[in-house]
Amino acid sequence: MASDLEKLIDHAQRVDDHAIGFLPRQAIVEYIDAKRVESIDCNGDRVGFALWRISPFRECKIVQCWVRSDARLIENGRRLLQAVEGNAAKRRASCLRCWVADDLPSNLFWQSLGFELVGWRIGRNKTGRRHNLYRRPIQIPQATTTSRAHARP
Repeated sequence: MASDLEKLIDHAQRVDDHAIGFLPRQAIVEYIDAKRVESIDCNGDRVGFALWRISPFRECKIVQCWVRSDARLIENGRRLLQAVEGNAAKRRASCLRCWVADDLPSNLFWQSLGFELVGWRIGRNKTGRRHNLYRRPIQIPQATTTSRAHARP
């Protein structure tokens, strides 16, 4: 039986397939089982998700990121990415990165969160859409060290 999260991802792929592309069900289940998925709720309703993985180069690749159209507020997207970034930092990733089709308004979203356009490629499907590569260093505050003065006997 499909979980609520699997159903949400299936729904996203049906309604926004031009924006997030397609992943086979088995790949989605693997992301969920490996706990490489974050989701956000709004008023008790799950409204968004992000699938991610850490590359051998210690980069956190955001494979898919989606927020339901009626919940697309910058704050919901920011909360979703903060959850991904927190997990990426725990796994010692150096940055977040993602590919975004050039013709999508979500390019502005990524830029507004400090992601920098660092490259592009022509898509692999029939449309030949250009895909932009965005990258941003992990922005988790570094731990501070404190020193204690020791009294001499």
